[in-house]
Amino acid sequence: MDGTPCGRHRLVELLGRGGMGGVWRACDTATDRIVALKLLPANFVDDQVFQERFRREAHAAAGLDEPPANALTSAFTLP
Repeated sequence: MDGTPCGRHRLVELLGRGGMGGVWRACDTATDRIVALKLLPANFVDDQVFQERFRREAHAAAGLDEPPANALTSAFTLP
């Protein structure tokens, strides 16, 4: 998957996996920034409960304002 396009991002390196998905170092091609991109596991894509947990996690992460946490810039789904 390294170098794989993912929306406006290009996956660079898998940083880790957990129960809520994999986190990738990615390049945001719109801003040319290196970002962390969390991908929902494929087996949970159609699970509404899991998607809501994922959105709550994104909302909580957006409220972090302490180093070394970086700002959450967007949360989205791919078609």
